[in-house]
Amino acid sequence: MPGKNPPLPSDVPWTPLAGIAFAMFFYISPLLGAIGAPVFGPFWGLGSGMLLSGSAVLLCLCIFFRRRSGSFTRGNRLAVLRTVPAVELVKAGAAPAVLSAIAIYGWLRVHVHLREWVGHSIAEQPIIGLVRDRTLFPDRYDFYTAVVVIVLLVPVVEELIFRVVLYLPLRQRMGTVRAAVMVSVLFAVMHLYPAGDSVDFLMNALLVTGHLFIVSIFFTLLLERSRTVLAPVIGHAVYNAVVLALVF
Repeated sequence: MPGKNPPLPSDVPWTPLAGIAFAMFFYISPLLGAIGAPVFGPFWGLGSGMLLSGSAVLLCLCIFFRRRSGSFTRGNRLAVLRTVPAVELVKAGAAPAVLSAIAIYGWLRVHVHLREWVGHSIAEQPIIGLVRDRTLFPDRYDFYTAVVVIVLLVPVVEELIFRVVLYLPLRQRMGTVRAAVMVSVLFAVMHLYPAGDSVDFLMNALLVTGHLFIVSIFFTLLLERSRTVLAPVIGHAVYNAVVLALVF
């Protein structure tokens, strides 16, 4: 796709360690959600905690870009915050979306047959189980807050971390392909979760790392083809919305 936007920045003034640090911070940040519980009592639930922790990470990311860039304009450039016409976003994502969907479907079919052969069922990801169990939410507004966080806030934070803070410095050091593979492996591994015995964990590790690796490659292609972080953010938001729709 012939992009009208300038190329992705190759002079980011930070190392990949910043991306790893932010990723670790994001996945332990839900502990911040417990801060509001003693204050707000029964009105404070899972959705409120997710909103607090995600907003805290997003604020830290904004401060990081501002301090590293030295100016608002350069900060936007380094964060790849550029507007792109909707038509260009569709053109950038159409082919990668089809290829990724085929790859994910094939991977899931292989995984299901492997599960049947081994004799284990597919365990549910913890976050999916939490959202499915509405008794964990003090009221419906807290539930809606959790859904909004998963569909909107999480894609923004994760894409800024993995596609910008981590991918861009790796890209300028080792090239596009190796950087995309490395970031996608880390993206998939960071989503692993404990599941029963060793066989259950292995099966779910294969499922999660396999399909999330493909998804992460797709998001990286969106960034490369559109040259704006808005493309992978939108793709990530659509992906999360589809997953939640299938759950419900």
